[in-house]
Parts: sequence; C-alpha cells; structure tokens
Amino acid sequence: MKKSFVLVISAILIFLRLYPTTVYVYNESNNEKIDFVIVSQKTSVKQVMTPFETDLGIAITISCIGFRDTTLTTEGNSMDVFLQVNPLSIEEAVIFSDRLVGTVRERESDDGLISAFESISPLITVRHYNRSTVFSLSGMSQEHILFSLDKVPLINQMSRIIDLDLISPAMVQSIALSKTLDSSMKGENLFGGVVDITTNKLSRLKAIASTSFNSSDIAIDVNLKDLSGGFFLTSFENMVLPQGKILDNSYKSSFGFNLKGRTDMFNITLLRGFSEQGDPGVSGFRYQRSSIKNSLFVLTSSVLLRKNLELTTSAMKSSYIYFNDEISPASDDTSRFESLLSSLTIFKEKWRTVISHQFNSADGTKIRKSSEKFPSISLSIENGGFTADFLTGISFSENFQLVYSASLASMQSLFGQQIMSGVKTSVRRPTFNELYWQGDAFARGNEDLESEKLTGIFFSLEKNLTNFKSRSDAGLNWYSSLIKWVSENGIYTPQNISSVINPYITFYSIYENRIVIIENTASVSYNLMDGLKLVPYTPAFTDNLSAKVMLGRFFASLSGDWRSSSFISAANTKKLQGSFFMREAEAGLEIRGCKISLSILNPFDSAYESANGYYLEGRNIKLNLKAVI
Repeated sequence: MKKSFVLVISAILIFLRLYPTTVYVYNESNNEKIDFVIVSQKTSVKQVMTPFETDLGIAITISCIGFRDTTLTTEGNSMDVFLQVNPLSIEEAVIFSDRLVGTVRERESDDGLISAFESISPLITVRHYNRSTVFSLSGMSQEHILFSLDKVPLINQMSRIIDLDLISPAMVQSIALSKTLDSSMKGENLFGGVVDITTNKLSRLKAIASTSFNSSDIAIDVNLKDLSGGFFLTSFENMVLPQGKILDNSYKSSFGFNLKGRTDMFNITLLRGFSEQGDPGVSGFRYQRSSIKNSLFVLTSSVLLRKNLELTTSAMKSSYIYFNDEISPASDDTSRFESLLSSLTIFKEKWRTVISHQFNSADGTKIRKSSEKFPSISLSIENGGFTADFLTGISFSENFQLVYSASLASMQSLFGQQIMSGVKTSVRRPTFNELYWQGDAFARGNEDLESEKLTGIFFSLEKNLTNFKSRSDAGLNWYSSLIKWVSENGIYTPQNISSVINPYITFYSIYENRIVIIENTASVSYNLMDGLKLVPYTPAFTDNLSAKVMLGRFFASLSGDWRSSSFISAANTKKLQGSFFMREAEAGLEIRGCKISLSILNPFDSAYESANGYYLEGRNIKLNLKAVI
C-alpha cells in the first residue's frame, strides 16, 4: 500500500502542469540567442538553458556574464528578452559552462557531509559498516565513483576508496552528483559517476555540533575574507543495536583541520584528518581488540596564469593501518599511498583543453611497492545545445593500460521541458590492490587484468517552475570485463569475468512553498549479470520520500526509504527482504541562520541489515546545533 501511494504521488507531481511562461533570451546587439543564463526568482538561483519556463506573473532577474542584469515580470505564454552588452565584463571574462545542466542532484551540507549523501538516496546508496560508510552508485561499488574537492579529483589508485569521515563537515558547502557530463579534468569520470564536494565560499562562520548518549561531534569553519579554516572532532562509543544490544569494539574517534587561502588569481586548500576505530568483525566472527587507523592529507592549489590559462596542482597522502591478533596468523596490514597531480587548463568561451600528469605510488605489508605514471589530455566543447567531452591517457606501471572517456550530448528545450540525451563510453583501470596484492595466505593480485569498460546511452527531462521541479532520467549501461574476486583452490584472486546490463529510470520531484517541502525520488534499476541474475546487494526498486513543514521559526521533518529485495549471493540463492525504513524524524527551531533541533535516527528501532551481519544502529536521539552566519 505504501509503495502504491508513493508511486501515485510521484506520478502526479511529475506530470503536473501549471500555466507557464516560456522565456527566450537574446543578445540585443546582434539578436543572437544566448544559450545559458542565471535566473533568480524569490529564493531560487539556478543556471538554465534557454528558452526556459517559469510561472506567469512573477518577478525574475536574468543574469549572464558579459551582459547587464535584467529584472522583469513574466507575462503571456512566451516572452522575448534582450540583454544589453556590458563591454567591461566581456573584455575581462572568460565564459565556460560548469555543466550544471548535467548535475543530477545537488545538496547543501549544512547538517554534515554524510547527511548530505544520505539525502541524495537512493541515487547514491549509503551503507553503514559499523562506524564506517561505503557508497555505491548505479549498482557499482565505491571504486567506480570519483570524488573531487572543488573540481580537483581526490585520487587513491591503491583502492579508489576515500574516507570522507576525515573531511570536516563544516568546511563543506554542498555536494553535487553527475552521472553523465562533468569536467573532463577528472579522468575516468563516466564509469559510475562524479561527486564534487564544494567548500564554503559565502558564510563567515559555520558551526555544526551534535550529541547523544553515546556520541558527540563538533565542526567549526571560519571565513575571514581571503583566509578560512577550521577543525572537527568526533567521538562515537560502541554502537547500540536494535533492542539495546551493544556491539563491542565498534567505537570510532576522529580529528582534523583545514586551511584555505584565496585571491582573484590564486587558491590553496589544505586539509588533514586522522581516525581510529575498532573492527568488531561480522556475524560469527566478532573481534574484541582489532583496530583500524586512517589518515588523510590533501593539498591543492590553482593559479590563474592568464585570463584563459590555469595551473592546478594537487598532492594527496593516505595511510591505513589494521591490526588483529585474534586470528591465526595475526593480520597486520599497513598501507600508504601518495599521489601528485599537475594540470594545465586552456579555456575559451566554447571549449577547454586540459593537459594532466599524475604520479601515484603505494607501499604496504600486503602490496608490493608500486608506482604509476598517468599522462592524459582532454577536450571539452560546447556549442549551443551540443556538448562533447573527450579524454585519453596511458597508465604506465608494470605494464600499461589505455584509458579513455568520452560523451556526446544534446540539450534542447521542447514544450517547456529541458531535454538532454546522449551517449557515453569509459574505462576504469585496475587498482594497485587488484594488480599487486600479495603477502596474504588467502588472496593474491592479478597483473594480467584488463580495464573495465562501460558503454551507455542516457536521457533526461527536466521541468522547473517556481514551486515545483521534476526530473526524469533513463538510460542503458553495459559494463564489460568487470573485475570480481573469485576463489581458485581456496585463494581469492581478481578476474575479468562479469558483464552487467543496467537499464534504469529515475523519477525525481520536489514541491516547495513557504510552509511545506515534499521531495520524492523513485528509481528502478535492474543490474543483470550473466544468466539474467541480479547483481548482489542492488535492489531493483528504491524510493526515498521526505517531507518538511515550516511554521514560522518552527520546523518538523520526516524521511524514509523503501527498497525491494536484494540478493546477497552471486548465485541468487539468498536475499534480504524488501522493507520500508524510516530513516529520521526531526523537529526544531531556525532563527537567523541558527538551528537547534532534536532528531531521532531509526525511530522505529528497525533491525536493518546491510551485508554480512553489519547492522544499522538502533534508535538514537540526538541534539543538534547549527550556526551559519
């Protein structure tokens, strides 16, 4: 009944039609059409492709670099708007779209980074493994998601996994998910998707804190004109599972800081983070003394050498230390990874090219000392409603791998809808763990692995009005030569054995006014392996529904997820049953950028299993404080 109700509500919101005005925008000096503008209406500011559709009889402001802002009131079924040229802006500015039209979802991060990721559910699946979090996208694992910080990739060629708990939540302004188009500088950016983390740019002070009976955390970020910085501290005691059962050795504590300096020509960002946690193991194999330590160091800088020439550099170090003497032989794993990236970007109004070089190295007790050189060149072209991204490079390590990524897309407006369609192809080169794993009695790497390959088509339709927005995404992905760890005579080794066909369709809608915000995302995504079997841990249907009511300074919100059954074995012989999970209930007050609230996580105290005996924490009541000035 709940499933049917959610689907009916989604269908009504998606196909709802109001009486809009279609706005066409032109250059007054030559009457040529302007393709992208920024539209401000009430509290909404968004880059859109023209012509765009908005409500009748409302005041909007249209902005575009190189032109004077124009404020008007919409009238009639359609309007022609002519922007006046601003010569000074045209002389000094270089225009290149950040491909906001290709962003599937963007979320503010006022309540913390992980909360922002969970609010994108079900497009990104967040699985809780004790005190750690693991992400998957389109049925693909975290190794297939590329994370970036202010458009600069966070590189970890050892495993492709980034511990996001080591990034201060207060330094983050928003996260944005793109599954098709994005900056070509990021490399293999089409395989699973790109998640870009944007740091604070506007607030002078941002502070986030929460406390419960078994946890506390605080994060502060201060912005003083050209300088900013902050720190975070978290402390989690052992998890309390549903019905009050304690999961021993599931504690976690972390600490980190960040510094940032910026001018009109130069930006530099430094972040450092450390964490320690216990590893309680899985059902049937619980540990009391095992521990995990992680560290992260990121230093990025960008220099505008000329108005159309930019140099970006990035250095990243990460370490992972695991110790467990409760098994025989004792498991001791120390891994260190380093990466250096340099990119030179040349950009004009309609195109951009990037010449990059990465140097990656790794060393550890279970991986032999390894290194990689990865030079690449990419090109992005934008012409009217047509975009194209191309990247090619070669990975030189013990052997070499050809790396490529390409997408072609067309964006048009039809009957008030923004429509994007295109094709994409990409590869993901094997990681150091997959190639050079050693020193383990039960597993070894495979130096003969081929790159994983993706070919796909995609389609999206978007409608934006003042109080209502909707977006539909559909497509077909074909993944070939997927890497899976399989047992050979009791020893696990990675092999290129799997192919997956992934047809998908996603419906997203949001209705918002001064009193209520109702948001729903429904996704049908079948990930079919050989023999038409479903990929483990990928439910075919997922739905996320959230509602928020605002009465003056008071607010209350609910959010929950419904997931269909998912198999937990490649043979499809065992599965987790589908269920509805009420994720969070929250109520509180918001006063001039400050918020105090009481939230109940997992309010029904549901025993929600993720995988292999990992459970989501039971009911937890938190007091939350937030200030953004």
